[in-house]
Amino acid sequence: MPRPRSSLLASVLFATLSLFEICLPAEASPIDEVVAEARSQGLALHPKWLSLLHIKSGSRTDIIISPDFYLSPVGQTNPDAELEATLRALDTPWEGDPNEHPRCKYPARYLWLSRALKLPNYTSRDPRCASLESWAVLDELHSISLYLIGGYFGNPASTFGHAVLKFNSNSTDQPNPLFDVTVGFGALVPENEWSIRYVAKGIFGGYDARFLDKYYYSQDLVYSRSEFRDIWDYRLLLPREDQELLVFHVWEILGKNFDYFFLDKNCAYRLAELMELVIDAPLARGNGVWYAPVELFFRLKDANTARSEHGEAPLLEDVRFLPSAQRALIHQLRGLTPSQRSTYNLIVEAGPKSIRATLENISPSEQIVILEALLAHADYQMTIAGDDHDPLQKQFRDNVLLARLRLPSGAAPISPLAALPSPTDGSRPGQIKVGAGWDNASAFTRLSLSPFAWEIVGQNSLEGDELVVSDLALGVFQEDDSLFVDRYDLLRIINFNTTPETSADSGPLSWELRIGSERVHDDGKDRYDALLALGFGRATQLNESILLYGMLDGALHSVASSARLRPHMGLRLDAGAAKAWIYGGAQTEGEISGWSEIWGGKGQYQTSDRSAVYTEISNEQATRYTVGMSWFF
Repeated sequence: MPRPRSSLLASVLFATLSLFEICLPAEASPIDEVVAEARSQGLALHPKWLSLLHIKSGSRTDIIISPDFYLSPVGQTNPDAELEATLRALDTPWEGDPNEHPRCKYPARYLWLSRALKLPNYTSRDPRCASLESWAVLDELHSISLYLIGGYFGNPASTFGHAVLKFNSNSTDQPNPLFDVTVGFGALVPENEWSIRYVAKGIFGGYDARFLDKYYYSQDLVYSRSEFRDIWDYRLLLPREDQELLVFHVWEILGKNFDYFFLDKNCAYRLAELMELVIDAPLARGNGVWYAPVELFFRLKDANTARSEHGEAPLLEDVRFLPSAQRALIHQLRGLTPSQRSTYNLIVEAGPKSIRATLENISPSEQIVILEALLAHADYQMTIAGDDHDPLQKQFRDNVLLARLRLPSGAAPISPLAALPSPTDGSRPGQIKVGAGWDNASAFTRLSLSPFAWEIVGQNSLEGDELVVSDLALGVFQEDDSLFVDRYDLLRIINFNTTPETSADSGPLSWELRIGSERVHDDGKDRYDALLALGFGRATQLNESILLYGMLDGALHSVASSARLRPHMGLRLDAGAAKAWIYGGAQTEGEISGWSEIWGGKGQYQTSDRSAVYTEISNEQATRYTVGMSWFF
């Protein structure tokens, strides 16, 4: 039976429409359109996106080595693949634990991408990200600081200082609320690591490292109250959106592993990388050999200056000095009158049982001053002793505290402690010297280079101390243009511990260390003498301009005599831009009974923050004079 004409026409029309639908391209999903838009804008190569991924062109040590940080299997090396993987992950349904959703795990990526793209269902802070909200406490965030922590000679890894990031809350009850979050970067070193292995792996690689968050009170306990290190608070003026981006990115990288190298990929370098996310300046660009913690703060200062020169908003709000607990105690003791200090010393020597009898004829106001100084002294001594403190120390502290509680409340009046200048107010650590020298009737040109040289006559933050690393001095004789190595110091340290005694006991020892090699004139020839010298002594600051010290050094030499003693005394003179150091003493020759005189000195005049003129003189290798120019970088 033939089909009705109307039915046949309908079938043909249906088939035609079906074929037409097959030929039409499939409609793109919203997230496909977002990915396409991101590619059209070139976001994968945007500097901020690369900063979020910690990817640098040509570097394999700047990526995060924890594989779970990257969402794409090739995300470590392919920012475009990681961009697409991130956009698709952010759009996935909320299933299971909401804290594990990519929007909660990668809030900085989510925030930054939202500024360039129209993301589906975007919200800047999702209440489902409970862990993030609890940690970030953005509603209490007031500002962000970078802390420069002074050097500590008690640990090789801390000698050059440390850098820490701090999120400042709105709390106004004290200058540094103890529960503010701080973020630091450090190597994951096993307990009881062998020291030689520690040094070797720290320099040549082998340790992983992480960003770790701690409350401020734990940093204060370690740096200020245990290691007695001063801190400088560089408070930043960051827009609110940059503050949030930085906090969110810290959340993303906490607990993720990085490569660690003590010389360049260290705490300050990693913080510099992190800060480049919100500061358009080359903060992580070092000198190619070394990235000392202070370098980050010099670059912050440079960035702030550049903004000022271009009429832009400043980067730094201010730089505040936070004295160590030791410095605060010393300042407190210096505020005692002679009679108060005599009473203080008497109680320290006699012990806690003497407190009541010693104080009974003193006015309550003076008792408060003395007891608060004694309480600060007791805390100081117990901190030094650590967990192994003598039970008598605790008994002393308890008795002092009990005596103080019997008196009216209120703190003893203490004059403000003068702030130490910031390390960035001095010279940069890298140094090049060019000069002319004369010894043994020979003239030569001299070139010196060190990636870190804070010398005894320099403008630095070491208060008269010296710390020099890998100082190489080359010379060229003028008579025949021959090249020679004049001196190489792997490490040179002078630590003038002028901390006054906190009790009737003597103050701490000063010390110096030198490891290196130098050119000596022996039997009419130039030879090289490798040496290791270590000395101890006492130093005192006579006034603001004059430091006096005495040292006894013992040294091992590769040329005769191989073992030497070297008692000497010296003066360091400080006249602001001009500084000088002179010393004199004796040194054993061959047998201990044979001695020869030694003397020498250095002088430097700072012509600018980047240059200085200098002179050196010494009779120890031969009578030698040098004059020249220094440049700091």
